[in-house]
Amino acid sequence: MSNPAVILLHNAGNRKGAFKRFCIEDNIGESIHLHANNSRFDFTINEFLGFSKLIEDSLNELDILCGYEVGLFDPSFLFRISDKLSDLIRIDIDTVKINDLRCMVRSEYKRDVFLEECKKVTETPAYQYLKKVNTDFIDYKQYNYLGKSNVERLENLLKSLKSNGYPFKNKYIILMGEQNIVRDGQHRLAVLAHLYGLNKTIDVMRFQFKKNEKLDFRLKNTKIKTKWYLKKIRRKLEKILF
Repeated sequence: MSNPAVILLHNAGNRKGAFKRFCIEDNIGESIHLHANNSRFDFTINEFLGFSKLIEDSLNELDILCGYEVGLFDPSFLFRISDKLSDLIRIDIDTVKINDLRCMVRSEYKRDVFLEECKKVTETPAYQYLKKVNTDFIDYKQYNYLGKSNVERLENLLKSLKSNGYPFKNKYIILMGEQNIVRDGQHRLAVLAHLYGLNKTIDVMRFQFKKNEKLDFRLKNTKIKTKWYLKKIRRKLEKILF
């Protein structure tokens, strides 16, 4: 059967790493393809789900998360910090005041180019939507929970926290090192701030690494801008030369 369409589910390729091409495709009519450099592995949907479970079980046996199971965490969060997990030494549970936490908020710099700023939870699109300050959250660009709108995701979380409390099923807001910057769970924090106020103290997880590097937003944004300008210059040179 020929496949009428190919949907890229995830791309984890890295030109500097061992796998220049590493992606998962949903080949409608042909199930799932996993590409690793020049190799392609074909799976039925059930085979791929079984393969994914095997990988998860293997990671749990390796105990890469210091006693916690992989399934407890958002897969997109684990992917973002995958290059640091070999240096993870422990996961602490700490208590902090909501108002002492800071969030990473993206803003569009150029088309498809986003910068990040460190802001209070009251300045996040999710919190301001809950408080009916503005509706920017509706169109706020997000990279996980595909298939759900921003509003649907937030309303489901609001219902869950009202019914089940926090942390439900050990799903904590996550920080790294001693910085009070939320690395995962920003929407959860916005809902907690909305429900209980900024002076509420909550438990959070702190991922502790051998070397806890501080997140520098100015440096990070400078790198993003520089990369964008270099690409723009290269495109202009290609037009002139070729």
